Amino acid sequence: MRTIVFAFLSLATSLLFAQRTDTTEVKNGVYWVYDVGKDGRPVGEGVAYDTTGRTVGRETYRRGFTHGDLVWYDRHGRKAWTVPYVKGFRHGTAMQYDSLDRKIHSITFREGVKHGPEIFYYANGRVHYRVENRYGEPHGTLKSYHPNGVIQWTGGFLEGEMHGERILRDSTGALYNGEYLTTFPMKIGQYRVTCTQGRPHGELIMQRDDGSVSYSGQYVNGRPEGEFLYFDRQGEVYRKAHFENGVFIRATRRGFDGGHTPQHYELQLPEER
Repeated sequence: MRTIVFAFLSLATSLLFAQRTDTTEVKNGVYWVYDVGKDGRPVGEGVAYDTTGRTVGRETYRRGFTHGDLVWYDRHGRKAWTVPYVKGFRHGTAMQYDSLDRKIHSITFREGVKHGPEIFYYANGRVHYRVENRYGEPHGTLKSYHPNGVIQWTGGFLEGEMHGERILRDSTGALYNGEYLTTFPMKIGQYRVTCTQGRPHGELIMQRDDGSVSYSGQYVNGRPEGEFLYFDRQGEVYRKAHFENGVFIRATRRGFDGGHTPQHYELQLPEER
């Protein structure tokens, strides 16, 4: 066997969703080194390096496909992600770790798409936020928890859209009354709502971590109602969704010409091979 250096081209915003393209040009400061067999396909172990020669990832191959755990490392050499693969597809539970090797985020995949629970964890190991995915979209129960383990929010999704009633409880388990600020894990964002007997009622404004508005809308007695507007980071509306009594009715998405057209279902996540 002969050793060949292939570059790694990342097409996503995070290492978990990075995709490798065989090329002779190093992109994003990362390249892979691995052996190939007589059939020209990767075999054994592949190791990813940055341009300083630091190891940033490892994976193994079976019949030319990634098979087994792909492990990413942070800039200090600590494990950052483990991502299970079966015959080139993400399959199983991927786990993200903090600098103290504590789990902070897990995603369950089936044949390359999110399918099953996605969970964020507090530093104490307890669950912070859990949502179910089906075929790449949120679908099913959503639950978040206070640091003491008591349920905070309950809600749901149907085929990627908010669905049904949302209920908020305080850290003792009592239905919440008044204004409440919800902060999502890992600096994803935050939103403030006012609740009556645990049901949000009135305006909702979701903000990203940088303070820009992600989306806005109205709740009536715990259920999304009317038009929700979704904003890009420049503050322009790129999507409109309409709800009635907590049920998604329709949506439009901004096209290349700036007009809003009926939105079709999004494609599933692309495969890495």
